[in-house]
Amino acid sequence: MLSPALRDEIRAELIAAADRTYCQMWKTDVVSLPWLVPATGALLERLTATSVKRQMQSLGEQQPDKLFLLVVEATASIYRVTGREWDRSSETLSAPIAQVVFARSELASVIFRLVQRLFRPLLQIESAGVETVNVTIRAGELLPSDSPDAALPPGMFFQPFFRYLDRQYHVRSIQTVPWTYLRLNSTNRAKAVCDLVTGLRMPLGSGRRRRVEVQAIALHATFGQTRLELVNQLNRSKRLVGYRVLVFNKRPQPRKEGDQTVLPQPLIMLSDRDGTVVIPVEPDHPVRWVYVQSGKNLLARVPIVPGVERHMTIAVPDDSLQLRVQGQLTRLETRLIDVVAQRAVLMALLQKFAEAGKWQQVDKVLAELDKLPTKRYFQSELQAIRFPAVTEAEKRRLRVAKLRIEKECRDVAELIDHHLDDSKLRDVKSEVDELRKALQKDQRKS
Repeated sequence: MLSPALRDEIRAELIAAADRTYCQMWKTDVVSLPWLVPATGALLERLTATSVKRQMQSLGEQQPDKLFLLVVEATASIYRVTGREWDRSSETLSAPIAQVVFARSELASVIFRLVQRLFRPLLQIESAGVETVNVTIRAGELLPSDSPDAALPPGMFFQPFFRYLDRQYHVRSIQTVPWTYLRLNSTNRAKAVCDLVTGLRMPLGSGRRRRVEVQAIALHATFGQTRLELVNQLNRSKRLVGYRVLVFNKRPQPRKEGDQTVLPQPLIMLSDRDGTVVIPVEPDHPVRWVYVQSGKNLLARVPIVPGVERHMTIAVPDDSLQLRVQGQLTRLETRLIDVVAQRAVLMALLQKFAEAGKWQQVDKVLAELDKLPTKRYFQSELQAIRFPAVTEAEKRRLRVAKLRIEKECRDVAELIDHHLDDSKLRDVKSEVDELRKALQKDQRKS
């Protein structure tokens, strides 16, 4: 434990450093928390946002906007400082950060730098477009000192969230906007412009609503990687094993016709037996695009900032129906290829035997051709696959699955029409008949 004198010394230095760096932007106080017992880093890591919120609500109107939970543990002459930040607006608790200090004289300065690392600035979202968002920086009009530590650097990422208020303007609920980030582009005192990075369509809405506040909180990558778990939307306990995950440093843009630009090569992974993949942090590319595929199906396309959270979950649509249909269509296409190959060989033999006048062989080949499955047979088999699958998709309200199934069935139908064109077979048979009649006529004359 720290001595009372050392506590008072650290408290005074922290308040002085905050006043010196942030001036009017921060009103700082350092107090001991009686409910943070035992004051250890292990306890701090086990804390949840719900438990801290409960403690904060007991303070009523005296709740701080930001609460930095700090624990100092001493072992001989070595100190270990662990901290987390609680934000009142988003009601979230940051990931813990720990740092080792070897000199007691450096404790206060190290603790303050840790507080700066934990600090998550807030933005008030004023208006949102398709690609950019106009925001106001919380306390941005209160001019800080000349210290660069008080400024928000371009490229900083923020997580938007909605605050739903009741009639008395008390917070009723808070909803984080998933797979959506704001990247700080430029600032002018309290006003700033952010780039919108999202996997959703109009995630922030098109206009302001009554009793709804839209804010964003800064993100800090404190972990070296993020473990991403793939779950089924309809059955979240189902492990999605062997799904293909592509990780791009930039969102791939659709190539225009004639464009020879080399597309960026993604990091390709398969989900393990737990249905997870590990997304590493890339310092030069803080945001990465994750594509989840199952067979031919693209199930998800979302951005992620690795390292902010240790574990994340993405719910993807149930593609079992599509996979079943794709398997049935693949077997049908394989059968179609075999029939087309047999048909081509038999037609070639038919012409060869007819030209040689071997009519017994010709009749055998014609009989074999007539035994082959016809175009109508394949169309009937295709309909037997399509109809129940589309009906099930409609019943389960799988709109995207229905559209994909219909498209894949149309593609197979085009293959059937193209390769089993009855007119080609009729033409060959007609030529053989004419040749037979001509040869018989010549024999009668002779």
